[in-house]
Amino acid sequence: MAKCFTKNNQLLKITTYLYFYCLINLKIKYKILILAKKQFTMKRIILIVLLIITLLGGAFLQNLLCCKPKMEVTNQSNTVKTGKQEFTFLNGLVFKSPSMNLSCQENFNFKENELNFLKPLNPNVGKITDDLKVKLEKNPNQKVVITGYCTSTEPKSPLFPNLGFDRANEVKKYFISKGISSKSLDIDGIIDDKMTLQNGIYYGPITCAVSETKSEYDWDLLKKEINADPIVVYFKTNSDRIDLNDMERLKVAKINKYINNVDGAELLVVGHTDNSGSRKLNMNLSKRRATFISNFFSKNTGIPSKRITVKGKGPDSPIASNNTTEGKAKNRRTVVKIK
Repeated sequence: MAKCFTKNNQLLKITTYLYFYCLINLKIKYKILILAKKQFTMKRIILIVLLIITLLGGAFLQNLLCCKPKMEVTNQSNTVKTGKQEFTFLNGLVFKSPSMNLSCQENFNFKENELNFLKPLNPNVGKITDDLKVKLEKNPNQKVVITGYCTSTEPKSPLFPNLGFDRANEVKKYFISKGISSKSLDIDGIIDDKMTLQNGIYYGPITCAVSETKSEYDWDLLKKEINADPIVVYFKTNSDRIDLNDMERLKVAKINKYINNVDGAELLVVGHTDNSGSRKLNMNLSKRRATFISNFFSKNTGIPSKRITVKGKGPDSPIASNNTTEGKAKNRRTVVKIK
C-alpha cells in the first residue's frame, strides 16, 4: 500500500510539472501573438483547445491517482477502509450454484461470545436476501446450508453443539422472517480459532452453500434414530433449570434438521416427576417442566410452538425405584422426541 501511494505521488508531481510547463508556454505564445498584432485566429483556437485539454487531463489524473478519504473496498483481501477504521470481513455473503450466482461484500457480524447478529444490517444484506428468496421460489429443490463460525474460547450454545450453530440459526430465522421457506434452509456450526477479532467484533463469520439436488436423506431412519435415543432432561427437586451435555446438543441439531425438512413433523415433550408430594402437585409440575422445555426449544431453534405437543405425566411413569435418591433423580425427567 505504501509503495502504491509513493508511485501515485510521483505521477502526480510529474503531471503537475507538465501542467504548469504547458500553461506558461501557452501564455508566452499568446502574449507574443498579441504583441505582434497578428490575427492568427486558427493558431489561437488550437492553443485554447490545448489549454483546455491540459486542464481536464490534470483534473482526471489527480482524481485517478489520489487516495480517497471515503470507503474503499479491496475484493482480493476483503479489506474495507474508512476514514476512521479498517476491518476485514471473514467472508462476504455468497450464494452460488449452476442456476444461482449472488454475492455481496457485506455479511452478518457478531460481537464476541454472542449469538445474535449486530443491527442494523447493511442494506445490501437485505437486498441479497430478497434476491435469494426469488431464486429459491423458482427452484424449490435448492437447499441453502448456513454455516456459522465460532472459537473454542466462546461459551457453549444453550442447545446446539457450539455457538456457530446458534449464529447460523439466527441467520436462518432472519431469512425465514423475510419469506424464505424453512425447508430451503439447513444450519451447521464450525469451531475456527483462526478467526480474527476486531474491536470486539467478528465480521462475517457466516458462509452459505447452495445444493441443487433434492435431498436423498432417509428421514424415516432419522426419526427412528432420534426416538430410540431421545433427549432426556433431568431436573432437581422443584427445579426447572436445564443443562444439556454435548451428546444432547448433537441430538438437538438432528431434531431441528428433521422438523425443518419433513412436512407436518412435530415434537412431543413429556414431563415426569418422582413421587415426592401429592399427585396433583406433581402433575402440574411435570406439565410446567414440559412447557418450559417446549418454550426453550421454540425460542432457541425457531421451531414454531404450534409444532410442539406438551404433556405432563407426573409420577405415573417411573423408570426407576422411588425408594432411593438415585431412582428419584432418574424419574424427574422430561423426554423430547419426534411425535
